[in-house]
Amino acid sequence: MAKILVVDDEETVRSLLKHALRRKRHTAVCLEDGLQAVAAYSDFRPDAVICDIEMPRMNGFQVLEKLKSAEAAVAPFIYITGHAEKSVAVEALRNGAFDYLEKPLKMEEVIFAVTRAAEHWSLNHENDHLTKRLEEANQKLNDQLTARSQLLRRIQNSSATPPLVDAPLAMEILGESPAMAQAKASIERLTKSALGANMSLMITGASGSGKKIVARLLHEFSQRKNGPWVPLNCSAIPENLIEAEFFGQEKSVFTDSNERKPGVFEMANTGTLFLDKIDKLPMSMQTKLLRALQEQHFHRVGGKKEIKVNVRIIATTNKNLSTGVKNEEFLEDLFYHLNFLPIQLPTLKDRGSEEILRLADFMLSQTILTAGFGPSAFSEASRDLLISYEWPGNIRELKSVVQRAALLTDGNLLTEQAMRSALGKHPTAPLAMSNLLAVDVRPVLQLASAAPGAIDKYDAKSYHEWKRAVVMDMERKYLERQLARFEGNVSAMSRFMKVTRPNLCRLLKKHNLNANSYRGKLAEVQAEAA
Repeated sequence: MAKILVVDDEETVRSLLKHALRRKRHTAVCLEDGLQAVAAYSDFRPDAVICDIEMPRMNGFQVLEKLKSAEAAVAPFIYITGHAEKSVAVEALRNGAFDYLEKPLKMEEVIFAVTRAAEHWSLNHENDHLTKRLEEANQKLNDQLTARSQLLRRIQNSSATPPLVDAPLAMEILGESPAMAQAKASIERLTKSALGANMSLMITGASGSGKKIVARLLHEFSQRKNGPWVPLNCSAIPENLIEAEFFGQEKSVFTDSNERKPGVFEMANTGTLFLDKIDKLPMSMQTKLLRALQEQHFHRVGGKKEIKVNVRIIATTNKNLSTGVKNEEFLEDLFYHLNFLPIQLPTLKDRGSEEILRLADFMLSQTILTAGFGPSAFSEASRDLLISYEWPGNIRELKSVVQRAALLTDGNLLTEQAMRSALGKHPTAPLAMSNLLAVDVRPVLQLASAAPGAIDKYDAKSYHEWKRAVVMDMERKYLERQLARFEGNVSAMSRFMKVTRPNLCRLLKKHNLNANSYRGKLAEVQAEAA
């Protein structure tokens, strides 16, 4: 129950109140003057105070004032007095009293007043606690939103380049293939010219051909590199929200919006707005986009204030927009506005085998750098597969295949089998005879052509013993060659041989072969095969 502090200079009143309160299971501390009450308050921390007004040394009003000056919050005061005057009651309430009782006291009135005061104090405490928690939660949310906004601004304003266009490799990533010559010439002209930094552009090419990489290069090496880079996928926005996404919105424009929100045009001010898949823009939005590009200002949805911006647009598409213009699917004026100096990217296959291998090596090095481990080079057979494949998904597909093949390889050399699996090509044809002779039956050929003295260990045996010995010898040599080929990687051997790992381990144990002793023997085997 509640803790009650009783302050009265009359012993009889204190005793009466003490017994009445304890019968109701309250804890009561009784003191005879105000000075004692002030000294005891902070240790006892009562839920209510019953205090006489007229007392020697310090009256009841002075006690409350003293406590208010010393404490953050003071428990409800119930004043009692033997002077039944309205002026005293008014003064008590004016000084912050919770209630006022006259002597002689009626215990049921005292208990009722104490119960109400204690409940009031408890509710105030609970409200204060909830308010504090709400303030802390609001502050935490506000901090998170502030941090998120700062992070977004850092990302937008950052001059750091994405992984595929690291500064040292920025222009080198475009390669040296003849198919890229025209696109490279346009990119270099645009990045070196002050006029190019303000020119809106269109980059076309097949899906996955590297349009976004080129767009980012055009931003990072232009005079706008210190401005924000704001990407937007035009195919990912519902048509009823696309205008607000581009130009922002004012408060209460939509039922679920109660704050002003900037659009990507406003966020990209002084920088570059990258519009991926611009062919997906509805015709109505194409018209508004053209007007904003021509005038370099706009209004937020639901707003009247004119917002001026300095934005450069780089758009991409894998469609033929000339055909779209003819079919009235793309706005002709917007097409000409963006197509001042068109950049057409060739397919990966058109760039040639050297470019495919160069990009594959780069992507493999990036994969190792990110993961911290993995194969460091391609085997010759896996490189042949890279060259012979058609790459319908272009650079995006190449990156995905290289990462999958690296995941499927346990050793330092990315294998043909891993590359076939990554490409979805699983060999079903039997091994070529040349490979069979080079790997499996060489011991038999050596045995057949050997001089009689060289085969004493076989011809002194019965047929079945001879057969078993030859098979054992061939099996051992096959295992030795596979161990060297895969540099002791038992898992890779298991996949290539199509033998379960436990069975392969039993075979190795049967021939007393230790996989660890074959680490780094690939070069020796290749020299021997040559």
